[in-house]
Amino acid sequence: MVEEATPAGVGGTRRPARSLKEVIVDQNLYALERQVETKLAEARALSAHAALLSSLGTAGGGTLTSLLTRMAAWIDRWRRYRHLRAGGLPTPSAP
Repeated sequence: MVEEATPAGVGGTRRPARSLKEVIVDQNLYALERQVETKLAEARALSAHAALLSSLGTAGGGTLTSLLTRMAAWIDRWRRYRHLRAGGLPTPSAP
């Protein structure tokens, strides 16, 4: 199967007809380029994440476990605060 050639343009040039095989190859190349872009974006995100964890580990002197522990403590404090506010109980005053 062959694509129809495009009509003559302003300059009078015509693109030669392309075979179905060429069209399929072009589509496959396009799909492959998108996959490469996606993989590259994922690799960049993982690298940035690793760099962030690395910088947090050296700054706080801890590991991923200590980071998760700190996050859990913060979430627990936040939940207790929300519970107190929702129950109409007085909130603790700032020291």
